[in-house]
Amino acid sequence: MAVNLGINLSFVGTRFTEPEEWTRIVAKEFRVKYVQFFSDLMDPIICPPDVREKTCKRIRQLCNNYGLIIHSNFSGTIPHCLNLLLHPDKKMREVAVKWFENGIEDTVRMGSKGYGSFLGALTRKSLFDQNKMRSLIDETLKNWKHISTVAKEKGLEFLLFEPMSSEREIPSTIEQTKWWYQKLNEVSELPVHLLVDVGHGNVNSGNKKDADPYAWLEELKDKILVVHLQQTDRSSSK
Repeated sequence: MAVNLGINLSFVGTRFTEPEEWTRIVAKEFRVKYVQFFSDLMDPIICPPDVREKTCKRIRQLCNNYGLIIHSNFSGTIPHCLNLLLHPDKKMREVAVKWFENGIEDTVRMGSKGYGSFLGALTRKSLFDQNKMRSLIDETLKNWKHISTVAKEKGLEFLLFEPMSSEREIPSTIEQTKWWYQKLNEVSELPVHLLVDVGHGNVNSGNKKDADPYAWLEELKDKILVVHLQQTDRSSSK
């Protein structure tokens, strides 16, 4: 099986924010062709619509000039600090859906075919309230159907979701991930694939496999489209 080496733009941070900078670095210094956009560079809620549109067009032009391919657009650090689709307040969940919709719009404008994110985080109160958690999970699946419909209508070809390492950040175990993979694909209008970060093992699940990056790759290999490689000692990301 052929595997393409690419780079996630999380390294850009606040240092190389200008598209002219990071496209040059990736193409000329790293000599990498495939890029995964990092949503923090242009957060789809924080960033004004006109700025997003202008920036996406510039990114697309620069990538064409350098021969770069934006494989997908994926959530960054800012949304990871939010509850997103699992927020206890319905209005905030509606904002999260809008965040996804705007991100899809940006993805299309940049010329990419794939979009994704981690799903969200439960509060501790929601985690230990089975009725509330079940309700949030059901609503997340309904929202995913809507998100996938928007993505398909806009011209995307696939969606991604990412397992995390905390039990509040669903899913966080191999078995949970298998369940979510099945359920998301059942409701989705587009194929849903996994993005697995080798540093996202769950050391507190009670199952040693959940802390083993090799176990994640082996058990989910037919479901994974993207792997985030990083330094990890199985206990934490480095």
